[in-house]
Amino acid sequence: MEPKISRRSMLKKTLNASFALAGFSTLGQFFLLSCERRKQGDLVNASTFDLDKSCPIDINLSAQDQARRNTLKYVDKTPISTRSCDNCKLYTNAVGSALCGGCKVLPGPIHPKGYCNSWYARM
Repeated sequence: MEPKISRRSMLKKTLNASFALAGFSTLGQFFLLSCERRKQGDLVNASTFDLDKSCPIDINLSAQDQARRNTLKYVDKTPISTRSCDNCKLYTNAVGSALCGGCKVLPGPIHPKGYCNSWYARM
């Protein structure tokens, strides 16, 4: 005699399998995309890009935001070798293939090797 499988049990197994397949599909697409970017040289991080390259100036910055950057004396290349944005607690890493990250204090794009007067050591 075969054991009976309830509808509820069968539905749970079917839903779990479909969620797993959807998850693997999404994960697979992510890895394929990242591999393609690596092949094309699109992925950029702080250790591989040209440090002399500056971040694009965001033309959408308001006059107030630009004044804030000027007041804090932000520069794309740090004058103090031990203090750069990528080792500052306020810096937010670049996303995806972006060259520059962000900052919790300064608006606009921030170069990982930049510096401003708000630099705060990352612990």
